[in-house]
Amino acid sequence: MSILLDDGTGLRELTPELARAWFLRTGRPLPSHLDDGCIEVFAAARDKAYSSNKQEEFLSDLQAFYSARKGLKMALKNLDGYEEHLVSQQVTDDLVREVLGVERGGKVPRPLKQFVGDVIGSMLTEERLYVAECRDSLNEQLDWHVMGRVDKAPVPSRKMEGIFSLIAQEPEHSRAKDKAKNVYYEPIRARLMSQGFVVPPRGVAMGGVFPETEWLRDLSESVFLQRAKDVTDDLVQRYHLLGDGPDSLTRLLVPQQERWKHVRDALSSAVGCLCVSWTRHRVMGKPVYVPILGLSGVVEQDPAPAFFQKYCRHLGLPSWKPDPAIPEVAPYQESGQLKAQRTATGIAQQRAKAFLQPKNKPQPGSDEEGWVTDYRTKKAAMDKLVTDEAQAYRDTKKARQIEYELAVNYDTMLERTNLAALGYHARSRLGLRTPSRQALFSYVSFRENKKSQDLKLEVLQPGGQGVDLWVAGWHTLSCAEPAALMTASSYFNEGCDVLICFPYEGFNPTGSSRNRPKETCPWCAAVELGFRSLSENGGGVETSVDQGVWLTQHTLTMQGESGGYLSVKEGFDAFDDDNPIMGQTRTTLGGDGERRLVKNKDLKVPAYSPAVETKIGRLRSMYHLLGLLNSEVVALDRPLYGRVGEGAVWHFLR
Repeated sequence: MSILLDDGTGLRELTPELARAWFLRTGRPLPSHLDDGCIEVFAAARDKAYSSNKQEEFLSDLQAFYSARKGLKMALKNLDGYEEHLVSQQVTDDLVREVLGVERGGKVPRPLKQFVGDVIGSMLTEERLYVAECRDSLNEQLDWHVMGRVDKAPVPSRKMEGIFSLIAQEPEHSRAKDKAKNVYYEPIRARLMSQGFVVPPRGVAMGGVFPETEWLRDLSESVFLQRAKDVTDDLVQRYHLLGDGPDSLTRLLVPQQERWKHVRDALSSAVGCLCVSWTRHRVMGKPVYVPILGLSGVVEQDPAPAFFQKYCRHLGLPSWKPDPAIPEVAPYQESGQLKAQRTATGIAQQRAKAFLQPKNKPQPGSDEEGWVTDYRTKKAAMDKLVTDEAQAYRDTKKARQIEYELAVNYDTMLERTNLAALGYHARSRLGLRTPSRQALFSYVSFRENKKSQDLKLEVLQPGGQGVDLWVAGWHTLSCAEPAALMTASSYFNEGCDVLICFPYEGFNPTGSSRNRPKETCPWCAAVELGFRSLSENGGGVETSVDQGVWLTQHTLTMQGESGGYLSVKEGFDAFDDDNPIMGQTRTTLGGDGERRLVKNKDLKVPAYSPAVETKIGRLRSMYHLLGLLNSEVVALDRPLYGRVGEGAVWHFLR
């Protein structure tokens, strides 16, 4: 294999000298960081021919090759340092006491000691598996970059035809769309790697760390936030992440041929949204802002227990367990009154039975006519009782099902918070990576699906009846932002919160500017530190799509938080819809005071209905009650590549 250059006299193997001479002929030298060694490896390991007028294409390919290998090698070096520390960690009695806050030499009940020891032991086992999965993924990506053609990201036409046929076999649109999410996984993964992204391990949601050349440094938070929108829009446009044509990431598999038009909708709606999330790290006391890509629903296989377990593992969370069962409502039982009425009706029926037929109609005023009248009266009373009790049971069952589900949700949040706190304390004392606050929020409030069909998105349950987790039509790990969060936490071997997230539209037309923003979904609004929101746009959707001009604002939820642990003496009521957290939520989601937050479908409908806004506030009230709404666990400004030394990291960033 080799890289070839057609200089007009024939194809020649590209050498560093030939490459530099090629660029100097047009008066633009190759960037100095693309040295001879990089060009030699690229030229020897890859296979492609460039014509003399394809300098930009060559430079783009070489830069992606350079950035990806640089990032992968640094990640492996950081992972080596993390693993070296991890292998020496073990469960001890002193560690169990420390985690429980018991003084050295203090007694711990044996069952509790055994339980905590088992939890920490399981955590260490999961962490070793995490390291192995990261190493396998990073090495696989390194191999990918030094094998085969440079242009191996585009999907071959024969494979495209097979994908279209596969989708066409599904008569139901929802099933076709679900299948489309799976078939997008490999093409998107290859496309991102070819552009220099580092992608997460297989078996979890799709995301990518942008090449190091796109990271921002030495900016204050206020300056960064002023620039973030334009910088992020530029990233989305340059990398063709959005768009209406087949060159965009979200439309890679949309058929252009008329004979496949019946599968276009499923393949164009597979990626509902994507986000660019900015994490912030520190190197030698200076901030480094890293953009991370996340995509909603793009998975290798339909989510199963192994998927959720791996998700938790790479986020540094406790081991995943299936949602606890919701108790069944007791079967209907007749009341004593109805039973007595049924007995009385039966007796009356037996006495009047012979005279209920038209041919045996009793004489007016006779005893027999009285028997028939008595039976019919008793039967009417019985039928009414049956109807009334059946309706009362249905109403009670509906209320009880909701009550049981909300109560289980509350208990589950308590249990998961205890497990998360146990794991967090153990990780801190062992010097291991700790999860981000957003990951903790998503973990404790995760429920894969609701049980009661009477829980509605736009219906608010009375306060004080547990926790309603039906905030959106999906669970906390379905969105693009958690995919970005997991990608960052996996890659950097450290929990990473997102300073601000920029969600974009993956389904509706974006226009030639490729920058159509999307409102943040209710789940992300409940857990994120900050996100870009859509404001009311006077010109309407069509004008914004045509001109690429969208009025937006930053919604920074952390600015109004108290920031500390909740005192037991504070008297905070998480079920009071007028508590301080509810007030802060309404203020944050109410817009900047002049412009409210809206959905991007029409730029008029509020981004969050009153019911959903209240549900978000109640969730954040629960996070506060559980001690999670705390700035001390926010994973911002943690050391970048913290296991390799700041000098090596600084050299990496130069």
